[in-house]
Amino acid sequence: MIPSPSFARNGLLAATLLLSFGLSQAADRISQDANGTAGNGPSAANDVTPDGKFAVFTSDASNLVGLDDDNGLSDVFVYERATGELTLVATNDVGEQTAAASSSGSISNDGLVVAFQAIATDLVSGEDDDGFVDIYVKNLEDNSIELASLADDPMNEPNADCLLLGLSGNGKFVLFASVADNLVDDDDNMMLDLFVRDLDGETTTRVSVADGGAELTGTGPSWGSISDDGTLVVFATDSANVVTDDFNTFSDVFLHSVGSVPASTVRISMDFNDEETNGDSNNPVIAGNGLYVAFDSDASDLVDGDANDARDVFIYDIFNDQTQIVSLTTNRSQVDQPSSFPTISGNGRFVGFTSASPDFDNRYSGSGLEGFYKDLQTNSVELANITKNNQQGNGAASIPLVSSNGALVFTSNSTNLVNGGGGSETHAFYTKPKTPKIVVNQALKAAFKKKIKKAKFALRKAKRAGKKARVKKLKRKIRTLRKRMKKI
Repeated sequence: MIPSPSFARNGLLAATLLLSFGLSQAADRISQDANGTAGNGPSAANDVTPDGKFAVFTSDASNLVGLDDDNGLSDVFVYERATGELTLVATNDVGEQTAAASSSGSISNDGLVVAFQAIATDLVSGEDDDGFVDIYVKNLEDNSIELASLADDPMNEPNADCLLLGLSGNGKFVLFASVADNLVDDDDNMMLDLFVRDLDGETTTRVSVADGGAELTGTGPSWGSISDDGTLVVFATDSANVVTDDFNTFSDVFLHSVGSVPASTVRISMDFNDEETNGDSNNPVIAGNGLYVAFDSDASDLVDGDANDARDVFIYDIFNDQTQIVSLTTNRSQVDQPSSFPTISGNGRFVGFTSASPDFDNRYSGSGLEGFYKDLQTNSVELANITKNNQQGNGAASIPLVSSNGALVFTSNSTNLVNGGGGSETHAFYTKPKTPKIVVNQALKAAFKKKIKKAKFALRKAKRAGKKARVKKLKRKIRTLRKRMKKI
């Protein structure tokens, strides 16, 4: 048996008031019109706000918002939970729908700003005629829209597609991937890189760089994720030059501090002896609060006792420099099937993932991949694809996206989740939160102060011992702890 994640024992639990929870709630379809009629085309869930009040999905349906949607292509929509209202996102500043397809929506924490990607020439006047996939940011409050996939030099248009990876929770930073070589100076590696666009500062920075700032070699990053405040980005790559001691030839997970001078990138997928791992680690996602990173790996030495010989999902605690396994059953046992492609809630409490193991939830038939989600404070693991009769849906479901209060959005072609089915199309679904709000008190600040004091003691000890790498790491940890404590 493998220890449970550190959320239940790292001292922060004492700072919260927690209640017991029941079984997961049944799902509501959100890809439907105001009368409850299912969308007449496939839909896919994209994102959910931390409070669960807003969700984003992409749909080919043309009947969701009536005559406002007449381009016959996929569009991005925002769903407001309180009213059930849908908002068409890909419109210009006077509310006219783009003639192009849009997809991959990502929403700010307050639900007012949405980023998406499209090959459009009619969203921002005079700024986008390059013919490539670009990223746009829409303000739903004042209807303004801006192009985000821009080079740091405003005279340059990207010379390749730009793919959206995420909008920061504060709505001010956009993380995207591109093979374009003219977004920043000295981009000569001829491979995919990750970039952050500062919408307020109107700057673009490459963030998939080695510690110290050198560009990557190898095949480049495979995925990336950004924190709510835009200061942290995680990515996975098999590049061997990200850190100086990378010799394992596997894909590893790295944490980059945006805007750090010199550039700071550290490897976080390390084994339980703080050495290199014996397998690939991929698909990292960072919690909005910047405290935790979830990823999947087929390495067997990330934690002591990993003996299932299968890919697992893990979570890394940035403050405590500790990795724990997530893909355990409710009774904390390993399963014999792979688990992968994690999602994570903004507070790091919930992790979604996909697996074909029937051991996670006895309602699961064990046929094909399904989406599960885990509560790291109660250790419960449940299916997302559940009917009102508390049974598994009769179709497949995607990995659930989970809010900080336990609300889920996911994609499924099940026809028995709601009355009225929905035909053979895939639809986006929403499951209301099953958890009460977590009440945070002054004990949380006290816990942070205790961690800072402990880190300072370790720093003094490392200085006396002349351990330069350890000193650098501890200084970074103290700065991060202080920054996070100020936000409480």
